[in-house]
Amino acid sequence: MERLVIKSMSIDMQLDGSITHVIGPTDAGKTYLLKKLINVINNKDIYLDDKCIKDYDIDYLKNNIVVCLNDEEYHSAFVIDELGYYLSLLNYSNKEINERIKKIINFFNLEDIAKSRIAKLNVNKRILVKVLSYLIIEPTIFGIDNLLVYLDQEDKANIYKYLKKKHITSIIVTSDLDDLVYGTHILIMNHMKCLLYGDNKVIIDNNSIIPYMGIRLPFAVDLSQNLNLYNIIDKLYLDKSKLVNKIWK
Repeated sequence: MERLVIKSMSIDMQLDGSITHVIGPTDAGKTYLLKKLINVINNKDIYLDDKCIKDYDIDYLKNNIVVCLNDEEYHSAFVIDELGYYLSLLNYSNKEINERIKKIINFFNLEDIAKSRIAKLNVNKRILVKVLSYLIIEPTIFGIDNLLVYLDQEDKANIYKYLKKKHITSIIVTSDLDDLVYGTHILIMNHMKCLLYGDNKVIIDNNSIIPYMGIRLPFAVDLSQNLNLYNIIDKLYLDKSKLVNKIWK
């Protein structure tokens, strides 16, 4: 798959491993978008490479379009079993499931909790396990519905690192605009439509519509734009640490 089009929502994006953050006011259609991808909401207007999604084999879609919704639904008592749950539903062999579980545990440093009861974990780790139980499928398109806001910075950074390593095109709904530093693109939603979609820096530069929608810009961006006005710096910074280094070098 190389291209995703959702006609009713005016969405047209390349499936090139980009990380897109979906933002917008309440009831803008952000979660609605993710639910359409997995046919929780009718998705007959979705096209993949100019072919209606309804014309694809269902097993192909389940392996290539995966969405982690914002809930605390689990299917297993223990972490290690939950990580392999969806792979087993997709009929992966036990060998492949065990190999993937081992790799994802190593990547996210979960050795200490792999055999723990999910109910005993703090909310950060419970949500991480939930996200990883879907991410382990390594789909072409991976959607996350505002769950990364619950993770600590290390786990969140590792999620983005994993997405980039596996070249997974990601559609991440977020209410925390500081997360934008991790992504490549922004999709702004309102009234069930895409208002604007494009490169991070282009979207949140000085002419951005984001502040006019009542959405707070990331701290580093807001400060960077103000410093630009006073010619203290000459470019837009998304990363707070890079901005600080520029100011104090």
